[in-house]
Amino acid sequence: MSSAADMEQSAEGGEPKRGVRVRLPAAGEAQLGGYAYVPERAGPGAPLLVAVHGISRDAREQARAFEASAETHGWVLVAPEFDETRHGDYQRLGRVDRGPRADRALENLVDACAKRFDLRFGPRFLFGFSAGGQFVHRYLMAHPERVTAAVVGAPGWYTFPDPKRAYPHGLRVGRELPGVRMVPTGFLRIPVLVAVGSRDFQRDRSLRQTARVDRQQGQDRLERAVRWVEAMNRLALRHELPPPVQLRVIKGVGHDFGENSVAGLVDLTESFFTRKPGESVDSGAEFREESDGGPIDRPKHEDDGPARPRGE
Repeated sequence: MSSAADMEQSAEGGEPKRGVRVRLPAAGEAQLGGYAYVPERAGPGAPLLVAVHGISRDAREQARAFEASAETHGWVLVAPEFDETRHGDYQRLGRVDRGPRADRALENLVDACAKRFDLRFGPRFLFGFSAGGQFVHRYLMAHPERVTAAVVGAPGWYTFPDPKRAYPHGLRVGRELPGVRMVPTGFLRIPVLVAVGSRDFQRDRSLRQTARVDRQQGQDRLERAVRWVEAMNRLALRHELPPPVQLRVIKGVGHDFGENSVAGLVDLTESFFTRKPGESVDSGAEFREESDGGPIDRPKHEDDGPARPRGE
């Protein structure tokens, strides 16, 4: 999906225009740039949608996918572009000695966009696919006060809500992210939708494969999604909070953003961000609801050989 004319204004294009995709110049010390789409009718208090790319680092693809939704609902769309050289650890928010802090870089970019278009933002929605899904769920755990709702699309692995495990496997951040504390009673109040393709069960080179992650989270993105949703909702109940996380399995697709978008991921995201509080999401797309963490049919994995510390 994209704007009707698929128009784009460069960073050097003079006065910023509305109704077209605008290239945002790199902002702040972290030098994070990206794309924005600001509808003509966006005014004070306009909702903000941040769409975060995966390891392909194709921010333009994210912007194109959500421009029509932004135009329909009056959302201001920002798609950051975390380059590999400077932001190699963005999925994990940029830990100490691993580059600039990605969470702070995003805030600088959002502030620069607000200033450039003379806007103040209201509700803040976050979307991320694959490595972008990693960034989004960790960002909302670190900064729940900055997130209204989030859609987490098929991340390779998760930070589990376990205070005994060191970050990024668990909540014990220590010195990895100075100034950050991940507090369950904060992030468990944020509505989250986890979406993953029904055929996203391949253990490919982009999937994090270590014995530690496999034991804790499972063998593939489907199994890991189910376990994380279960863990989050179980902890919410222990805190006497309503379960905040829903899981949707999109039929017939694997781990490809374009295929997932066509199969209903964009519509599902739009539906989730526009639903009334407490209302179940319904995009009309073909998907399976697995909010109770029930079993998902998929092929058994063959011997994958020794675990490898690679992937998202």
